[in-house]
Order: sequence, then structure tokens, then C-alpha cells
Amino acid sequence: MANVHCQSCGRTYDYEKYGCCPNCGAYNRRPRREWVDVDGTVHHGASKQEKVCYEKKTCYEKKVCFEEQARPAKKKNPLRQLEQELHKAERTVRQAAPRKSHASGKEKASGGIFMAVFIISMLSVMLPSMIRSCQAKIDEGGHGVTVTPAQEEIPAEPAEVYLSQGESFQWYGEEAWVSGYNTTELEDGYMEVSVLLYYPEEREELPEMPELYHSDGISPPLTLDPPDGGDLWRLNYHISTQDTSWLMVEFTDLDDTEYDIILE
Repeated sequence: MANVHCQSCGRTYDYEKYGCCPNCGAYNRRPRREWVDVDGTVHHGASKQEKVCYEKKTCYEKKVCFEEQARPAKKKNPLRQLEQELHKAERTVRQAAPRKSHASGKEKASGGIFMAVFIISMLSVMLPSMIRSCQAKIDEGGHGVTVTPAQEEIPAEPAEVYLSQGESFQWYGEEAWVSGYNTTELEDGYMEVSVLLYYPEEREELPEMPELYHSDGISPPLTLDPPDGGDLWRLNYHISTQDTSWLMVEFTDLDDTEYDIILE
């Protein structure tokens, strides 16, 4: 009888009867006390075989570290801390105020002023360091926030288009142009400038009254003569004879575009 000690489960069984371990099914080779190599060398085996593990476990679980995906710890808001410090200081002032009825008003006022000055001085010392510390922590964590001050909207300036006599432009949805002008000498060093404007005759009046710019300022038209069976409007301006170094009529459209017609 050749008893074999199972190296897997440790049970002893008859090798010739079972061949494999009847308990766990593991195959165990029959022990040999000695054996001879081809060259004739005789080897003597140990009385006990070394235990051989025939079970191999394969781990199919892949270890994943979720530490980087963990939610960062919530940082304290410095403004909230400052607000809490103010509330604590206010409670301290109320508790330190004298409660006796016979205390004089001057003592109460002086005590309140002293506490207020003390609190303000403490906050003025603590606030800059708190802000710097908070900013440093935010920068270290990669969560820096840049605050951009609000910018006032600057209104766009109206567009200015300079034209010469005879050049057409769109004024209140209609095509118009200055076809020419003439001057009439008046008394006491004054003159009248009459500007001829082409504009559709279907209108009974102009959308607005153009102004005449000259070397001394602006002159609105004194009179406006509508066309008599034609398309030419006559605008009459009264200016000094010394203001004729240059003349320009300005038309302003609905979108504030200015058409400046230089009289030549």
C-alpha cells in the first residue's frame, strides 16, 4: 500500500487505489526515496516532500485610485469670517456696556466711542492680512479669481460724412443734395445766404431744419421757402459778412449720422 500525503489539502490516501486525491482532486506524484540518474549518480530524497501549491489565483480587479477625483474640501470664505468677527465684536460691545441705571450719559458715550475706535483699529490691522492669506490659499489651490472692475459704457459718437455741393445722400429715407447757394448783401455789414436743397416735392415740410456753420458759429435758417412746382427748397440764413471765410450746412439723420455739405 502506497499512501500519499496530498500536498494541496493535506489528506492521506492510497495512491494505487485513487490516483488523485479523493478529497480535492489534486494529483500528487508517488514519493520516491531514491533515484539514479543516467550517469549512475544515486540521489536520496527527503523524507518529506516540499509542499507545492497547485492553486493559482488570478485577480481580475483593477485597483483604481479615486483620490484625485475626490471633491476638494470646502474653503472658508474670508468675507464670512470677517462678518462673524464683526458680530462677535458687536456682542462684546453690548455686553461691556454698563447696565446700571445710575451710570451717567457721558460715561456711556465715552465707553462706546472707545470700544468703537478699538474695534476699528483691530479690523484695520487684521483685514489686510486676512485678504492676503486668502488670496495666497486660492492661488495655491489653482482657483485664482480675477475680478474685473465694471467699465462704464461710453456712448458712440455720431458718424460724420463730409460732402461737396451736388453729392447726394440719404436723409430720412429720401435722396437729397445741395444744388447750390447765393448771397445777398444787406445793410449794417450783414448778408443773407440762400441754400438750394433738392428734396422730393411730395413733402409739405422738411423733417428738420438744417443749420449753417460758419467761421463765427451756427446760424439757423430765418425762413424756409418750399418749392413752387419743383423739387428745390430755399433755406435763408442771416449772418455777418465777416463770417464767410467758410460755410457748411449740416443735416442730421434718424440714426444721428451727420451729413456736412461744404459750400463752395
